[in-house]
Amino acid sequence: MKLAPIGRALKFNFHNPHKIAAVALIIYPDEENETRLILIERNEYEGVHSGQVSFPGGKQEINDLSLAQTALRESKEEIGMSIDSLTLLRKLSKIYIPPSNFLVSPFLFFSDHNLNFELNNEVKNILTPSLSDVLNFQIKNYENQSVVNPYFIYNNFKIWGATAMILNEFVEIIKE
Repeated sequence: MKLAPIGRALKFNFHNPHKIAAVALIIYPDEENETRLILIERNEYEGVHSGQVSFPGGKQEINDLSLAQTALRESKEEIGMSIDSLTLLRKLSKIYIPPSNFLVSPFLFFSDHNLNFELNNEVKNILTPSLSDVLNFQIKNYENQSVVNPYFIYNNFKIWGATAMILNEFVEIIKE
């Protein structure tokens, strides 16, 4: 809730029917053995999440055996990485996203080796902040259509909305 837009708490009752999605928080060591987290910048498109920074992931498909598998399948599609080396560490809190009517399940994965990426057409850029960067993110606020939105900044990218809320939960888990 710390990173929820002011007033968003009133909108946590999700609508039925709603869409189901899952995202992957993937941590891994880079070539210098520094722990990194994967974020993506979405390409511009006709939709409410156009150009936003998010975690890799997407809509559940009928053939997905679980939401964790949805997160992995979508990550592989979006950033072209091998998912064979990933270990599921835990599930984070589900979050409802009112503008797109998605109920999203985040999953934390770990790889014990460096990863290679190949972006698909949905992804403009990949961001890989270090764990120490993430732990030191400072919460800022901006006003958008008269709504105050808390956010983090990383390399001039604004991380807000559901992504910031999930990221803040991740930070709290790491700090524990």
